Amino acid sequence: MKSCDLYSLLPRQFQTLFPAPGYPALTGGAELTREFLEANRGRKIFVEYPLSVYGLEFEEPQKTVFERTVIASEELGTPGTILVQHGCWFRRVKNTVKPLMVSAKVAGYRHAVYGIPENAVPLLFVHPDYPDVMIAATGFSNFVRGRYAPAADWRRVWNYILGWLGSAETVPEWEMAVRPAYRPGAELPAQGELDAFTKSVGWFETNALALHTELLVTEGYDSIIDSAGRQKPRTKTRGDCTGESALVFACDWALNRNPASRDLCGRVMDHLFNSPELCCIDPQHPCYGMLNFYENLPTFYGDDSCRAMMGCLASAELLNDPSWDRKILRCLLSCLRTTGPQGFRQTNLRWPFDFESGVSWDHFNRKECYNYRPHSQGWMWAAYLLAWRLSGHREFLDSAREGIHRLMAGYPDNICWTNGFSQEIARMLLPLALLLRIEDTPEHREMFDRIWRDTENLLDDCGAMREIMGNIDNGMYPSPRSNEEYGTTEAALIQENGDPCCDLLYTVNFAFAGLHEAAVGLDDPAYRRAADNMAGFLVRVQAVSTRQPYLDGAWLRGFDWKLWDYWGSSADSGWGAWSVETGWTNSWIASVFALRRRNQGLFDLVTPLRYHGILPELLKEMSVVHPLPGRPAGPVTQAPGVL
Repeated sequence: MKSCDLYSLLPRQFQTLFPAPGYPALTGGAELTREFLEANRGRKIFVEYPLSVYGLEFEEPQKTVFERTVIASEELGTPGTILVQHGCWFRRVKNTVKPLMVSAKVAGYRHAVYGIPENAVPLLFVHPDYPDVMIAATGFSNFVRGRYAPAADWRRVWNYILGWLGSAETVPEWEMAVRPAYRPGAELPAQGELDAFTKSVGWFETNALALHTELLVTEGYDSIIDSAGRQKPRTKTRGDCTGESALVFACDWALNRNPASRDLCGRVMDHLFNSPELCCIDPQHPCYGMLNFYENLPTFYGDDSCRAMMGCLASAELLNDPSWDRKILRCLLSCLRTTGPQGFRQTNLRWPFDFESGVSWDHFNRKECYNYRPHSQGWMWAAYLLAWRLSGHREFLDSAREGIHRLMAGYPDNICWTNGFSQEIARMLLPLALLLRIEDTPEHREMFDRIWRDTENLLDDCGAMREIMGNIDNGMYPSPRSNEEYGTTEAALIQENGDPCCDLLYTVNFAFAGLHEAAVGLDDPAYRRAADNMAGFLVRVQAVSTRQPYLDGAWLRGFDWKLWDYWGSSADSGWGAWSVETGWTNSWIASVFALRRRNQGLFDLVTPLRYHGILPELLKEMSVVHPLPGRPAGPVTQAPGVL
């Protein structure tokens, strides 16, 4: 429904309406003079984003950053109720007014839990001298195109305005500009998962690839939505997103024998491993073989490198092409040689900051490390377990087993959680399922059962895995503890436990992969039922949009299964509730759909000892401690497992 459709609903004898046709430009904005207001006393008038109104002084337009729209008067509903007016441009009124709605930086999920700050900006108010004139200091009629949320709350706001104007009409429900593919509980077609996968492949081909001198995988789309409902692409490329995204094209080749996808997969991996912007290709560098966090940003996360390698090793298997085997194993050995004897790895290694004292990779291999964060360790261990199956290199198995045992010995009390506790649980499903496939012992089964029970307790009937936070003292990025904290750092999507939100960037995506691995490899139909239910949920919430076609076929980060809309407390300063990530989210959801179609897990996909022939040479290469630039070499130290 367009704004003009809204205005056409209203009988003209009850009100005079002044929309903002150029919003956010002031062009065409109303100018209400003293003569006009006096001549229309007693007649209801609604004006939005005016150029001028007699008796009021407005500042120049300003744009919100992390401010949200908040109900400020009981006339409109519960004060403190939070709405989102994406890309909100407003004109601050200098006069004293009694606001019905305000713009304010507030913490909270659906309600401003710390109250409305005193510096809140009035957005909707009645003229203090002309009580029949209601003014919106911003654009309200842009609610469909601008993707204002939640839709039900904005419908109530407009119905209130219409009632105030004297109209008996109400705003009909409208089709959201970006919406889930299916309604909650809707019956899915028999080929629903395949359709979702195929649509995701098309999304990657059209919206995730960029061609410069090489074929690049962009990171995705920013969470910020402008007044026209648009999200800007995050054009920088990342090592992890690149390696993970390759698997989507490999799966398309495996399922549909699409040669174009086979070619794309190869080109993506070639760029990943041959580009110094993404991969450390200097043999004398202590981070040799690892992947940069962002292009030309030499921060090396073990989890990022290992997730990318899982995408690449699975891709190489599906393409039946050994061209990348040596580089995949080199990257995994590089992560392994910087993992401590307890099986944990420092979350990231920053060049040159973590090496300023002259230490090289062997320092981290010998150094005690206790990093009880499944967020940064869980899928690293999963990659090590797959690497052991592929290479037979015992150190991969021993390191993963040691780390998993130590973490689970104190679980859940010793867990340091990142953006939420649910994601820490979800990250452990895959490594424990793989460890059980390798060593099916009572101890390993008991550990998996503990994680499974905690997962099961978080699964909603709709298939979502709800977000919770753990002990706040163990949280790295909890929800904001004040209004001022909102938007200042990474953060959880919920404000408090019980908020009906799930996270497709940090939780559901990883749980989906872990549940699938358990479903195909472990003998319990409960895992299959959970994976099936989650698959149905993910089919239903895949985005559909003709207004914003670059989102059509994608999965966004935050989803509220009660609103059945993309929503969350978007306090995260980097990856808010509406962000779209090629890696992490879209790559693994799509790839697991393909693996489900093949009834195959990662453990069954990889060829045992495929890397065994190239292992000795790579172990020798990776055992050398080269001198750091400008520093003498330290003593020669062998890489893990080298005799």
